[in-house]
Amino acid sequence: MDKATLNRRAGTVGGIYGAIGAAILILGAIAAVIGFIQAIVIADDVLVGILAGLFTALVIAVSAVVSWAGVQMFALVARYIEWRSGEGF
Repeated sequence: MDKATLNRRAGTVGGIYGAIGAAILILGAIAAVIGFIQAIVIADDVLVGILAGLFTALVIAVSAVVSWAGVQMFALVARYIEWRSGEGF
């Protein structure tokens, strides 16, 4: 594979991983809000529902951020390959 092809493919892969990362954050935020609302609706006591909702939203948000960070690592590697296979090297 020549450098131009490698550069183009690495750029494409980096863009795909960037889009996947954005989708993970958006879906994670939506899931956190839904989990918060669901916990409030299901609970018998309002305070317990709010606490359970906050905990649920926190767990979902942390999971989404960790997943996003993993995808961003792959995007960073792809962008680095794109940079190293560019014209300057």
